[in-house]
Amino acid sequence: VFMHENIRRSIDDNSDCPWLLRSEQTEVFDIEEVNQMNWEVWQGVIETTDVRITCNECNDNEDCNLNGECKRDGSCDCSKDVEGRTFLGPHCEVILKDNCRT
Repeated sequence: VFMHENIRRSIDDNSDCPWLLRSEQTEVFDIEEVNQMNWEVWQGVIETTDVRITCNECNDNEDCNLNGECKRDGSCDCSKDVEGRTFLGPHCEVILKDNCRT
């Protein structure tokens, strides 16, 4: 079950389990062990959908948002100090401008 303390399915949802994403009942606690089961995702109405879990690795520089280089180990080496900007995040998706540094 995936829940978020600030997200409710309705204003009146005071249930103990305001799920946003849930799997079928299972005895395991590792999300990678239940990834093949059917999941339900709340989208304003309850429908069934498929959820896929993939590795958070890069395969090429595009996976690093063209703001860094994809290394052999599957991680991004983000560019630093490019025209007054440094790129951060697992896929170099965050831009830190020099004038924003403290």
